[in-house]
Amino acid sequence: ARPAPASPVAAPSAAGRPPPLLAAPEGMADDLKRLKGIGPQNERRLNTLGIYHLRQIAAWSTEEVRWVGATLAFPGRIEREQWVAQAKALLDGAAPEG
Repeated sequence: ARPAPASPVAAPSAAGRPPPLLAAPEGMADDLKRLKGIGPQNERRLNTLGIYHLRQIAAWSTEEVRWVGATLAFPGRIEREQWVAQAKALLDGAAPEG
């Protein structure tokens, strides 16, 4: 029998580090689908991880982006779709570009 593939979370050095995660939203959860590249399924997956607010995404470091991308099995996508910049723009009251 072959060993199961390692989980990205099991290798934090290769997959960055987790951002601050919440057990539940603080007040009402934000509509993360406002970000280009996040649909209903990815919003549910982010919520399951403990990510409910645009301010959480806006504060991600490079290491945290890498961890979320690896954990959700789409490395590089967050950077390509500029989720952090989009979240910052929305929080600043501007429409995200793209």
